[in-house]
Amino acid sequence: MVNILALIVKILDVLLLMWHDKLISMNNDDKNTMIVHHGGLVTLLEKEVTNNILCVWCTPHQMDIVIKKVTKVMMDGLFYKIAHAFSIHLCAQLNLITKMDGAKCPKDTTQWVAFGKMLKWFLHHRHRMLQYIKEKQPIQAPLPTWWILCNAVAPLFEMMQVTFAKLQCQDLVMSQQMIKIKMLISNIYIGISIYHDNMDTSYSKTPTRKCHK
Repeated sequence: MVNILALIVKILDVLLLMWHDKLISMNNDDKNTMIVHHGGLVTLLEKEVTNNILCVWCTPHQMDIVIKKVTKVMMDGLFYKIAHAFSIHLCAQLNLITKMDGAKCPKDTTQWVAFGKMLKWFLHHRHRMLQYIKEKQPIQAPLPTWWILCNAVAPLFEMMQVTFAKLQCQDLVMSQQMIKIKMLISNIYIGISIYHDNMDTSYSKTPTRKCHK
């Protein structure tokens, strides 16, 4: 990172000698190589300027951060932990994979898109999974309440994945990105039958259903 920093500083010095006093914002992908406290590139650049730096993330990255945080707090954090532990257990069951004609549980990664695909796989093979749980009773097996929540949120992950892909189109302007985000939020509300007076359903393609207590 020190070498990259030196190269960036050299380029900026050529473009504008007073850049140390002019730089007020930087865009980054939130990776440790960028923001780690001592050796991150953004951290090192912040030490070169006189202003407080405002870090800016693109719309897809902001969406990525929010979905990851929400995923980790479902069921007080247990939803993700159970899915992760069960996926690791299933990937090690070679006999089960053979009996399922090679259908192997997708590996969980740090990407929420991969997590959504894993939930979809669980639901697609749920009958075989429930039979396996009944026979082997592994300690990593999800409880019935987990399966209910999985069935509820898996379609939302697919919906978010479609929007996430659209947001990365190079010809999309910021105003169009906001429209797609609002459309996604509206469809999520309707998908889980949530409605409130301030909700904007004008972007949704699905008729609004108001919930009554």
